Amino acid sequence: MAQVIGQLRAEATPGERLVLEMLRANLPKDVTVYVETPIYLPRKASHPDFIILTNYGYVILEVKDWRNFTANRHQAFIKTKDGEIAHANPVNQARDYALDLNNAIKRLAERRKTPCPEIPYGYAVIFPFFPGYQRMEIEEVWGESFVLYQEDLSSHLINRTIRNTIREDKISPITREVMDLVRGTIYPEITTSDGVILDEEQAKLVLEPVPEEAAKATAPAAARKPVTRSLFDDEIIDLPESDLPLESEQIISGNSVRLVRGVMGSGKTLVLLGKAKHWSKMYPDWNILVLAFNKELAQSLKKDLRGSPNVRATHLDQLLREVITDADKYLWVYPLDTKSWLENHKSQFKIIEDLGVDFVSAELSWIQEVMIGSREEYLGVKRVGRGNQVQISKTQRSEIFDLLEDHYLELDKNRQVSWELLYLKFLQWVETGVIAPPQYDAILIDEAQDFAPSWIAVVNKLLKPGGNLFMVDDPTQSIFRYFTWRQRGVEVVGRTKYLKQPYRNTLEIYLAAQAIIKDDPQLINQLASEGEEFLSQDDLKAMRSGERPLLITAREPGSDVSFVESQVQRLKAKQGIEYENMCVILPNGREAARFEKALSKYRVKVITSNRVKGLTFDVVFLCGLEHFFREGSAEDLSYISHQKRIVYTSMGRAKQLLYLLHHNRISPSFEVLKDHVDFYAF
Repeated sequence: MAQVIGQLRAEATPGERLVLEMLRANLPKDVTVYVETPIYLPRKASHPDFIILTNYGYVILEVKDWRNFTANRHQAFIKTKDGEIAHANPVNQARDYALDLNNAIKRLAERRKTPCPEIPYGYAVIFPFFPGYQRMEIEEVWGESFVLYQEDLSSHLINRTIRNTIREDKISPITREVMDLVRGTIYPEITTSDGVILDEEQAKLVLEPVPEEAAKATAPAAARKPVTRSLFDDEIIDLPESDLPLESEQIISGNSVRLVRGVMGSGKTLVLLGKAKHWSKMYPDWNILVLAFNKELAQSLKKDLRGSPNVRATHLDQLLREVITDADKYLWVYPLDTKSWLENHKSQFKIIEDLGVDFVSAELSWIQEVMIGSREEYLGVKRVGRGNQVQISKTQRSEIFDLLEDHYLELDKNRQVSWELLYLKFLQWVETGVIAPPQYDAILIDEAQDFAPSWIAVVNKLLKPGGNLFMVDDPTQSIFRYFTWRQRGVEVVGRTKYLKQPYRNTLEIYLAAQAIIKDDPQLINQLASEGEEFLSQDDLKAMRSGERPLLITAREPGSDVSFVESQVQRLKAKQGIEYENMCVILPNGREAARFEKALSKYRVKVITSNRVKGLTFDVVFLCGLEHFFREGSAEDLSYISHQKRIVYTSMGRAKQLLYLLHHNRISPSFEVLKDHVDFYAF
């Protein structure tokens, strides 16, 4: 059975439907049939019925349901009750489509700066309902090998039929790379801005058709049954999963949902970009939203989606700000940071002194992110996500909730919100009619593993009923929060596809990064809870090799800046790596400031580790390793797990070269790198 990409339009003829089913059923599985896929050239678009891609070339097939006609070299004359109707020779039309595809392939090869091979091609017209007694005349005029009939597509004839449309002296095997070039030409959305063509598994996800009902006009927003989420109601989200209330499973209700789960570097973001471009092309009347986790990634996605006018790429905080301001500019106040508020109120609340600012801040965030609505719910809920951290008593929980209520009162008094409260306020304003948010036919979410339940609830308010939700995630990179998809109210069972082949990094970089996290018990348990595990050595066989990461010790304070600057200059001069393809990642803003002054003139990206998620660079300098694991944190397994994921994610930004720098003694957590790195000191 052949692979079929694309789908027939609703008004397809009976002959087109019959031919598609015969191609699907009778061609072998290593053949791909592209259905009604346009071929784009400057100022021209061709629309063949079918393109068949084989390992010896491609074939254009046109289908005509004609039953009674005559022909000359240039025209066909269809006999109707109202007389004859003239049509252009469809064989010539199929030939022109084949030439158009050949020219488009050459253009893509030029853009990729690769030689364009000679690719064998053929073309033909299929008349599935044409009677046998008239066939000889048509074959004499148009050529026997260019005119096919229904029986030519039968299982015992179809392979020879398709092959015979190509001149025998032109047929030759083509490589996988050449087939990829044809695939990337047929569907430009699977070709990235720098000429990388997605592999077949990635391309299938991009080109996967939406359910027929979801492709139709979506219902008005009023048709959706509201899901009430006020600040202090009687509902609870994060119960043990077996006890999840039915309504919470319907946060995304009646929509088409697809989750793409992939390991680091497997092309998840490329798939998301391709999907957005594909939907934009297929459904130009759709309003499409692409959401990134942070501003830096949103800017990168926006750049790649410039050619898709009905797609908007942004991050959720920015979108909320715009929606709230448009509704009522006085509603918007810049959110304050909860951790800073706790620092300023330590003396007023003993629980902050007992448990620490970081712990209490994380707990307040969790309460709001899972939309717990009352003290009773908080006292009774099973607290997940803390690992083996100190377990707090009910008395302490009650004190924390006292603190939260006082926090809310002060915020309300000063007409302020925190970042966590912003999402709850937004939901409240939507439900009470204060805000009418924009509605999107499709929403795509990158780095979705860090979207909390409250974020997903906001997404639900933005997605039209019957709309399409497409998400990509990687649990190993959940550096800010961790929730299962059921805890976020999205049912992904049976709706999840997996990408398990990493492409971005070299094998050496990937193994070093994986060593940081593969013995993390909290992460292992989280993966196991979703039936997943780390990639094995066998899974990594296809990865390209490169230089081992370099672990560098700077003996003199501040000398790391001059070292990085000299390396940046050398890599540009000796290896031709552009400055914008290099990045320096630091553990905090203070460390970043040391490097920004020296490197600003080179356009090298300087960024903190909590903002680099989703970005990629040829060269990465991960500096300040001594700051990643604080002293005395060995027993705090949740904190250690969080830090390991930050380091892992930061290391994984590097495609070619990775430098790891430190000055003071580094944490024992880095000892796992000793078998995966080379060492240097200066």
